[in-house]
Amino acid sequence: MAKPDFGSVDAYIAAQPETAQEALQCVRRAIRKAAPGAEEGISYKMPAYTLPDGPFSISQGGDGHYSLYPATDRVVAAFQDDLAAYTVDKATIRFPLSQPVPIKLIENASPGYVRKKSASARKRRRARQKSKRGRVQRDRPASVGPERNFAGAAPLDRRALVIASATGFASRRAARGDGRLKPETQGHIDGLCAVYAVLNACKLLFDHSEKMDAQLFKALCIGISDLFPKIVYDGTEVVGVRRLLDAASEWTARIHKCELIWSQPLFREKIATVDEYFAWLRSELRPVDGGRRTAIIGLGKPWEHWTVVRGVRGGRATYFDGWGFPDSTAFSYFTFDKNRAGEGKNQKTLLMYHQTFVLAAPRR
Repeated sequence: MAKPDFGSVDAYIAAQPETAQEALQCVRRAIRKAAPGAEEGISYKMPAYTLPDGPFSISQGGDGHYSLYPATDRVVAAFQDDLAAYTVDKATIRFPLSQPVPIKLIENASPGYVRKKSASARKRRRARQKSKRGRVQRDRPASVGPERNFAGAAPLDRRALVIASATGFASRRAARGDGRLKPETQGHIDGLCAVYAVLNACKLLFDHSEKMDAQLFKALCIGISDLFPKIVYDGTEVVGVRRLLDAASEWTARIHKCELIWSQPLFREKIATVDEYFAWLRSELRPVDGGRRTAIIGLGKPWEHWTVVRGVRGGRATYFDGWGFPDSTAFSYFTFDKNRAGEGKNQKTLLMYHQTFVLAAPRR
């Protein structure tokens, strides 16, 4: 039977069983306390609280529980211990009505609270970046590498819709003291790591200025416009990265007169060990005739992230990451075993080697 339409949150709660009404009112108060600026209303026939940081909804499940949505990967990771006693499935946290309402947990997990907690950290980060900011280089084409016949996915149709990201375009183009480029910085709580991975990979290959980064960022958002707004708070998988790379290839062909070439060479391959993987990746990224290559790799728990590999040397890999992943790690930092991945003692980061994209720019 279809759910009835409700004109207000009060009407929604009043229509629920008495056993659920008190719990829903407690949850409502907790969210409004944590996010006093949230706009309360009904969305998809459920109470919803809207902030620039993202939507937050509550509902009564009808089978002895109430739910909160969306529970992004980062929220789940941040409150992993607190959520262990509850069911988390498909971005939804389910709380049993038979237990007391975890008011503090709900306050902490709401978008408004996360925003307030991260505001001071973002302010400090901006101050550090501003103090390090050097002279912005003028737009100029980079010396790029030799052409290689990588097999890419077939182009997909694009929808011409300009998206204004809720997190904003965090432009942080500055030269480090050693002359290396600095990656564009992803927002603190958004799920746009795939967008920034492609953006920063192109920055390495083409030596983009801040202005060109901004242009490419817009082109990438247009290329995946139908994935918004979900991609902002929930990220994207392999298919989304392929579409972003197609959009970047189309843009570089138009702007640089040379197409970005990409492939996913391990999609159907088998690699036994992490050391074997990085030995393969080292050979893929080895410069040829002064050219440039880079790679984007998918990481599982605890990071759930896309990052850019800058190079492999000795027993370590270096990265060009805009979200906080280490600049360099030993191979032993990773595992292929899901059971050994996590944030606990002696656990490692899950390396999804099938989700490796190798990128190159042909000689111009």
